[in-house]
Amino acid sequence: MPAQNCLVRPICLARSISAFGPVLLVLVLFLAACAKDDPRAALDAAATEFQSALEAKATRRALALLHPDFTAQDIEGDGRKWAERTMTMMFMRYKNVTIAVPWRRNTLDARIQNRATTEAEATLLGAEGFLPDRVRHYRVRLEWRREQGSDWKVVRLEWK
Repeated sequence: MPAQNCLVRPICLARSISAFGPVLLVLVLFLAACAKDDPRAALDAAATEFQSALEAKATRRALALLHPDFTAQDIEGDGRKWAERTMTMMFMRYKNVTIAVPWRRNTLDARIQNRATTEAEATLLGAEGFLPDRVRHYRVRLEWRREQGSDWKVVRLEWK
């Protein structure tokens, strides 16, 4: 993948897995399609938009896809503020960030129509130049919620 296909730039990325948390959201969020009538297509479109926002280093666009009640694994306090700080640090730290997702699976909750999950395996590469300075592998799980008449939003992020 070309170095321009980047999406992460944290300051202290190398020292903290949690620094990649918001980016992990992105990794898992590369799903293609649209059509708001179809929940799965809308979920795919939201995931694609999230990845696009991160690759463009557009923090505000990425934050718009987080639910107001967003939380992340082991993060105390306001999850949205944590996500914003982490993305900002990532974008400052690395000139180029690439996310490779060899597999992902989106699942709509059969019991609750406005809930869904995305599971994926992702590799994050951060680089100041062409060659990566940092490579991390993650297994990511995103929980999505769709309020009446609105788009899918990420409500929870977990990673290993």
